[in-house]
Parts: sequence; structure tokens; C-alpha cells
Amino acid sequence: MGSRAPAALARRAAVGTAPSLMAGVRIATVTTISLTRSPHTSGRGLGQPIFNAIQTGFKTQLVVAGVLAILLALVLDVLLVLVQRLLTP
Repeated sequence: MGSRAPAALARRAAVGTAPSLMAGVRIATVTTISLTRSPHTSGRGLGQPIFNAIQTGFKTQLVVAGVLAILLALVLDVLLVLVQRLLTP
């Protein structure tokens, strides 16, 4: 009987902290995507088409590259929400 109480407490604590942990993972994922759009860190990246479009004034490339980066962030965020719903009862 003594071992059941700590196990139950750990289970309740894990269920209670799962949403907070997943929120942190979601924020980190979307932030990482936004940082990889910056071509200044490595000279290339997801932001290279955006940077090129700003330099050349090609608005279509700017809009398409921006929309694709936003869609990537949204898709990964939705996938993480689905994982969170599967993990928490």
C-alpha cells in the first residue's frame, strides 16, 4: 500500500504538467521556425527567398515565401496539439 501512493501522485503530477510542457514545446518549435527564416545566421535558410525578394523587389516571391513559412509553423503546431491530446487523458 505504501508504494501505491507515490505512484498515484506521480501519475497525477504528470497529467497536470503535460499541458504546460507541451505549451513550451510548441512555443520552442514555432520560435525555431521563425529563427531559421533568418538568412543572417548561416547565409541560407528558410528566409533566404524572403531576403532575396526584399533585395530585388519581387513581391510575389516575398508573399509566397512568407506564407509557406507561416504554413510550416501552423502545421507543426497542429501536429503538436494532436500529440498533446493523445498523451493527456
